[in-house]
Amino acid sequence: VCASLFFENTIEEELDEAVQTAQDYSVVVNDPDADADDPDEWYKYFSQYGDVQYITITRKNSELRDLVAKKHLLVRKENMLETRGEGESTKSKIEKVSKEIQQVDETIQRLCQKGYPTCRVYVTFNREMEQRHCLSELEVPNYMALLDIKKLDHHKLFRDANVLDVIEPPEPDSILWNNVELSFAMQQTYSVLSNACSFGILVACFFAIRFAQGISPLLLSVMIAVADNILPFVFEFLTNLSHPLSEGVRQSDLQVKLFLARLLISTIFPFMQTSWNEVLTPAFAAQIVSVQISACFISPVVNLLDIAGTFQRNVLARLPFFVDTQGEVNRLWTGSSWSLAERYTGLAKMLFLSLFYTMLSPISMFLA
Repeated sequence: VCASLFFENTIEEELDEAVQTAQDYSVVVNDPDADADDPDEWYKYFSQYGDVQYITITRKNSELRDLVAKKHLLVRKENMLETRGEGESTKSKIEKVSKEIQQVDETIQRLCQKGYPTCRVYVTFNREMEQRHCLSELEVPNYMALLDIKKLDHHKLFRDANVLDVIEPPEPDSILWNNVELSFAMQQTYSVLSNACSFGILVACFFAIRFAQGISPLLLSVMIAVADNILPFVFEFLTNLSHPLSEGVRQSDLQVKLFLARLLISTIFPFMQTSWNEVLTPAFAAQIVSVQISACFISPVVNLLDIAGTFQRNVLARLPFFVDTQGEVNRLWTGSSWSLAERYTGLAKMLFLSLFYTMLSPISMFLA
């Protein structure tokens, strides 16, 4: 495991260095002053570390931003409906969409009058070495930035008071922009809540596995298969609840939670609840095989059938009262969403389960 982590990090670094993106030249300030919205002020501060090319300031205005995006979608829908031609149903739909656009416009005008504090500041340098120099000079532990513990040189403090939390940002297309508006304290609160809920679900699964194991191996395998297909959706919701800052962080957190849950439910929990003098019995061997067949085949078959996606494409996309425009039909035909973390943990679970029981069930590696 240690060797694989080392080689994975090495390969990741080589891949990152081979492709130059905005991330390689930029830094992000996670805790700017709320009223620090002057680009020239940030330009002057960061110019001491290199040639600054761009200053990008984001505000805590997700409500306004979401409404603008909603208006774009409604305008596009209105234009598509107008190309349909005449018809009473089409006219009524156009009037409904126009009224929605008017309501959204009024809300946007009202929200534009409000002030929005600074949320993040992204600074892009001309050369990569300047970004590295800036990070080496300004990177501090989170607690120092949070509490503004002034152990830095005077010229490194922003406005002579703020110890900035400066790091290398994620790739621009992976940032979850609504989540970056949360403060560090709120992010930690949501993270603790998410982890507590995840732990509670694992405890519930422990007792469910013990109940099913006491009934029959078939019920145990069915219980594990059901949990295996439901838990990805549950843990995806809990991961989103923790408000990760980027898609990479979201997938990493989801992968850890899912791998731990699948490892415990399919292998560790049933083994823990088996008495030592029952491990070599034919009943336990039958239980192992049934659990492994369930783990190795049910989830892949469910993914292959893609029931939800098939229903969207062949039923919902053909209902005239459900879709109004070609754009909505295209959205239903884009394919089902899937998670890289879910697929990785599914493969890891099969491999671990097979290796764990290979001495008791020689067929396990063949099944895997």
